[in-house]
Amino acid sequence: MQFIKSIATNNITMELNSFKKFAKGGEKTKEVNRSVMIYTRVSSKEQATNYSLDNQEIAAVAYAKKYGYIITQKFGGTYESASGDFTRKEFSRLIKEVKKAKKKPFAILIFIMSRFSRTGGNAIAMASELVDGLGVNLIEVSTGDSTITERGKLEIYNKLLKAREETLNKLEVSIPGMTRFLEAGNWLGNVPKGYDHFGPRVNDINKVRKTQEIKLNGEGRLLQKAWEWKLSGDRDFIIKEKLKTLGFIFSKQQLSNIWKNPFYCGVCVHKMLNGKAVRGNWEKMVSEDDFMLVQEILSGNRQGYKQEKGNEARPLNGHVYCNECGSKMVGYEVKKKKLHYYKCQSCKGISIYANSSIALKINMDFGYSQ
Repeated sequence: MQFIKSIATNNITMELNSFKKFAKGGEKTKEVNRSVMIYTRVSSKEQATNYSLDNQEIAAVAYAKKYGYIITQKFGGTYESASGDFTRKEFSRLIKEVKKAKKKPFAILIFIMSRFSRTGGNAIAMASELVDGLGVNLIEVSTGDSTITERGKLEIYNKLLKAREETLNKLEVSIPGMTRFLEAGNWLGNVPKGYDHFGPRVNDINKVRKTQEIKLNGEGRLLQKAWEWKLSGDRDFIIKEKLKTLGFIFSKQQLSNIWKNPFYCGVCVHKMLNGKAVRGNWEKMVSEDDFMLVQEILSGNRQGYKQEKGNEARPLNGHVYCNECGSKMVGYEVKKKKLHYYKCQSCKGISIYANSSIALKINMDFGYSQ
């Protein structure tokens, strides 16, 4: 009897096995994907020179080797700010490559999650698209945490939020300090063309100083001439050619940016000042009055100022030099008063009334009469 029951049970098992192909759930045999990509990043040039990028890559390569992953591509390897995700060229390239790849990588290896992104909610949305939409995991090499499991996914998302919180905490402390620094007449960031930046946090070791100093350099002295030419009525294409003969090549857009940047007249309008203007502690390339005069020239509305190369009321245009700095003075007319002046473009707004005794004497010496 027992033998008959055993045969019956085996028959039933065999019959049920034939239904397994219809069963739902359970593990299904599929090709194992071992391909991964690496992303490394630092946020400043200083960090890029202290082996941080190399250390991130070395750790990622070691992790891949330990767990049998195959590295197909590497991204990053440079310094890019984390203030915006898609303002980072290498990050954008990574996401683009992942999306267009026919065979998606199993994961992206990142040393710590803050290197991936510090944008908080945006970072989580992007990670979710990678993990849930494209099937590409994120693996934090330093801890081994990953989005492979639901619990791990939650941990990674929390770390992305934590990175955003750390950034906000830093900003709450640093922004007021940076604003006060600017309000004191200092500058943050790269200085415009024509200036050298000295201070405690500069990349060139030869320019390290205890306090910030921003000085005109050789290029800046030549750019002063460009302002003179602009004020005397020269068009930008002529100024470009003149600068080219001096060994400096500027595009039309670069010149346009120079004319519109108050930095050159010693005024700071940094975005962190929230709409305020502050006088800076650096050497001016052009006076404030002449900077504003150029703005009127650019707008085509000179608001009472008229400047000409040749004018009978100012026969010394191009021949008068400032006795303070030796720069050539140019002439202009205050239209409302119908008065003519010669003005220095380089130092602190020194000007001579065209009908003054000094100017009349110079006129006589040159053989001119008014």
